Amino acid sequence: MTNKVKIELNLNEIKELERTLHNELSDPLVETNIALIKSVLLKLKNTIKNNPFFI
Repeated sequence: MTNKVKIELNLNEIKELERTLHNELSDPLVETNIALIKSVLLKLKNTIKNNPFFI
């Protein structure tokens, strides 16, 4: 049960990052968008890397 909850939390975190990215992409500042995308991708990579339940 603990493993299932842990996976669901990580999936919710990814969904939250997707929503943030979608909202911020309306910002006209390209540099801000690029920095945000890099930040989201790095956080996603670390989330997957640190979770043994992702293959």
